[in-house]
Amino acid sequence: MDEIQDFSRQETEFITLLSTKSKILAAGDDDQALYVGLKHAMPDFIRGLAIGNDYASFELPYCSRCTAVDEPDILFTNLVGSKGLSAEHVFVVGMMNGHFPRDAKAITDEEICSFLVALSRTRQQCHLISAGFFGQGFLPRSIFLSWVSDHLSEVIVDKNYNFTP
Repeated sequence: MDEIQDFSRQETEFITLLSTKSKILAAGDDDQALYVGLKHAMPDFIRGLAIGNDYASFELPYCSRCTAVDEPDILFTNLVGSKGLSAEHVFVVGMMNGHFPRDAKAITDEEICSFLVALSRTRQQCHLISAGFFGQGFLPRSIFLSWVSDHLSEVIVDKNYNFTP
């Protein structure tokens, strides 16, 4: 089972029951728990597995998300390419309806997953950027911004790069 840190209490109890009948392999990272607030995930469950004697814990000798000294300070990637990565500050550009999501009235599961991946890549602060004018026309702010509006602080930058909080 992958991403076990995102399993709810009911799911973890079911896993515990299954483990009495057969060996299981549980993979996850308690520091990457994404669904604690959304579906009451239990990252403590994976920590408990590591403490008991019933499971062996294997720590990787490296961290694929840790930046080495000789790597660039800025990495440009798309949402799919960001899976498995993390950074202190993440900038998600193109947060406009008609771009992301393509159709605000028919949002796909893939777009929702991509949005959650984008949000979960940050260790300190995630910057969601809406440009308004995109290509030849105006696109309204992404509906995704309304989903996280309680956690946003808006900053407006005008054409002269003046910032207004």
